[in-house]
Amino acid sequence: MNFFKLSLVATSLLLIGCGSSSNKSSTAPKATTVKDATKNIKALDSLKSLEKIGQSTTTKMQKLSKAQSVPCSGGGTMSVDISEDETTTTIVMNKCTQGDSYLNGTLTTIEQDNGYFKMSINGLTVKQNNEETSATKLVMEGNDKEYWSTIDGDLKFKSSNCFSGTFDIKTLEKMYDMQDGSDGVRKGKLELNGATYTFDYPNVTVKAGGESKTMTQKELEKEMESTTSCNI
Repeated sequence: MNFFKLSLVATSLLLIGCGSSSNKSSTAPKATTVKDATKNIKALDSLKSLEKIGQSTTTKMQKLSKAQSVPCSGGGTMSVDISEDETTTTIVMNKCTQGDSYLNGTLTTIEQDNGYFKMSINGLTVKQNNEETSATKLVMEGNDKEYWSTIDGDLKFKSSNCFSGTFDIKTLEKMYDMQDGSDGVRKGKLELNGATYTFDYPNVTVKAGGESKTMTQKELEKEMESTTSCNI
């Protein structure tokens, strides 16, 4: 799903990476200007990581017997429940510590032969080093054969070094990927912390407060590249 590749900025495995060791801290309030909006959309970087851990954890857990619980290396447990038709996998992480990561919450994935994919996160908290990300309810859906995806829910970050903030994400119109192997969005509409992003390849129109600006998607990527987590 190329929608999760909007930014070229590298991220850590689970969280938005801090661009420096600065002790500056900031929050992500409701976007009231286009500049705020172009910074806030960088939060979608972390969704790629959540999608990655969801898919990799599901693949690993599917190798276990149905409804099996296993201990985590540093304490806590992780259990899996797979539906009889093997399309739905529910993973429950109970205060699970693996290496330098702590996971607590529930993650459910659905994969169907027609290309449909859904990942639901419920009350999930992930801690790594001095950073934490959590979601009360976050749902990502898509279809790899029809090239669309959606994201709806909340995402919260806390860091002792730099970036902290809460994001409310809503897909107003399905996000359709380009089918030429690029990372562009053919069409779709997203709302993030009060700002809207209307994609119509090769452009995107960002609206926040009383401002509106149309730019190319590549220009938006450059704006995101120039924004580090520590000065968002």
